[in-house]
Amino acid sequence: MNKIICIIGPTASGKSSLIKNIANIWPIEVINMDSATIYKGMDIGTAKPSTNERRIIKHHLIDIVNPFEYYSVANFSDDVEIIINNAKNRNKIPIIVGGTMMYYNVLQNGLNKLPKSDYHNKCLIIDDIKKNGLNFVYQKLQKYDLETANKLNPNDSQRIIRALEIYITTGNTMSSILLEEKKINNNLKNKYITISLEPRDKSILHSRIEKRLNDMIENGLVEEVQKLYNCKFMHSNLPSMKCIGYRQIWSYLSNQISFQDAKSQIAFATKNLAKRQMTWIKKFNNKIIIDCASKNIEKVLIKTISEILEKN
Repeated sequence: MNKIICIIGPTASGKSSLIKNIANIWPIEVINMDSATIYKGMDIGTAKPSTNERRIIKHHLIDIVNPFEYYSVANFSDDVEIIINNAKNRNKIPIIVGGTMMYYNVLQNGLNKLPKSDYHNKCLIIDDIKKNGLNFVYQKLQKYDLETANKLNPNDSQRIIRALEIYITTGNTMSSILLEEKKINNNLKNKYITISLEPRDKSILHSRIEKRLNDMIENGLVEEVQKLYNCKFMHSNLPSMKCIGYRQIWSYLSNQISFQDAKSQIAFATKNLAKRQMTWIKKFNNKIIIDCASKNIEKVLIKTISEILEKN
């Protein structure tokens, strides 16, 4: 199989629950595309597959870092490539499942390969602007990289500085670097086939979100966050504690808000997340859309995957 199946969708669209049926038919391994399930000790609030489910179906990128550690988009991109190759070597079918759109965007479009900012050269350009004005520096950019200059507003000092800094630092223009990136990324786009689970009626999704929240609280979400709250390595500014559910319960444990307010804020934030995810998803072309609330979703999904695999 040359192309990799991605199953995406907003939170509570039922992505994870559908995996069991797929695994009964094909020898799959799941690559989790979720920026919250990567953290150890954060099980209830991230709706992780159970230990038993993970024993039956191999799941990757779950419980790979401590909640006081950092994991970047670049880490995800690198890990996915390794996991895909290893799964194929085991004659398994890797399927990417999740809703973290910044991760999905990297799979579709690749990482930005522009060089890191050079502080010294940046300061030289800023000094040049102070002495001779922004227009003078913009004209310099036109001389070195007309294509980029023509795309920029002559008053956009931040982007003008960045484009000129890249040229001074590397000897290559921003436009040439981005062109090369585009060629590479065109190959990336052809690597993935996306199945998007989308709600035709958002009220159904909202009902699922509210039910799942009640289940999480009943299953011990507050107690789970309490353990993290008591850990000496943890603080509220960590990326892990920015995750929905954890952030609000942390505020409750810190006596900043009431429990009811925390619960209301979690529901509101989760619905907003679903809305943002759908905004992202709509930007992506060439996806197969399935109504996540359809009564026949399992049959439709299996039929869709079967057709994809037959073509590959």
